[in-house]
Amino acid sequence: MILFLHGPDTYRSRQKLNEITARYKAIHRSGMSFKVLDAHEDSSFDVFKNSIQTTSMFSEKKLVVVKGGVNAKEFARLFMLWPNRIWLKDSRDAVCVFYDEATERRSEMARWLEENSEAQEFAVLSGARLLNWIRRYIQKNRINCGEGVLWKLIAGYGGNLWAITNELKKLKTYKHGGSIAKEDLDIFMQGRNEENAFALLDALVYGNQARALKLLSVYGDSEDEARRIFGLLCWRVRKSVESRRFDGAKLKKIYRQLIDLDVAVKTGRFGAKYALERFIFSEQQAG
Repeated sequence: MILFLHGPDTYRSRQKLNEITARYKAIHRSGMSFKVLDAHEDSSFDVFKNSIQTTSMFSEKKLVVVKGGVNAKEFARLFMLWPNRIWLKDSRDAVCVFYDEATERRSEMARWLEENSEAQEFAVLSGARLLNWIRRYIQKNRINCGEGVLWKLIAGYGGNLWAITNELKKLKTYKHGGSIAKEDLDIFMQGRNEENAFALLDALVYGNQARALKLLSVYGDSEDEARRIFGLLCWRVRKSVESRRFDGAKLKKIYRQLIDLDVAVKTGRFGAKYALERFIFSEQQAG
């Protein structure tokens, strides 16, 4: 049996792939007949062929996931020369999932898979279909927000479900499960990191530790985001000193602390998120 999952909406296609593998693992717990491979790697077709054709000692149905097979020229060429692909199409002992993002529909392998597999294309959602998908998502994940929030997310991100779900998760954390307003999006939408840094700086300067920690919490455990916050905070402090928006002595103190912490992070003394949390607490004690 062959399944072909493809299309530009990788959020939904990845969900489908995860569902397939989860169902398989629930039935075949040994995991010995499950294989995931990247078609762009050297010898990937030989690994694929051996995984499909080798007899399993566990009498389990095999599941082989091939990522990027259609777009990997050498893999696609060898697959189309492989006579056993016809056998695989009707096999009850093996399931092969071809998982591709954007595919060249005119390619020989893509056309063959469309005709000889259970193919499912995941196009980018728009309009009513997109709105209904987000409604189901917030209901399933118990996120409290109105239609205005949904429309604002759609206006900002279109059909990018990765970005939309990421923002909804951040907002749920920020609001502690409470109702999300359209204004809340202005703090956390992608592309607004500078505003986030300014809001965090405001909270630090005015000694609002609770708000500062709340703003920081939406970044979860991401070290990359924490490092970006370091850079943006330093930039904002310099800009604020120039504009004299805040007390100069306070800002200079904050800037020196940030620089010291940045050096500590870069030299590996501790992580970026821990450094920011430490900075927020030290500011509260100093205030």
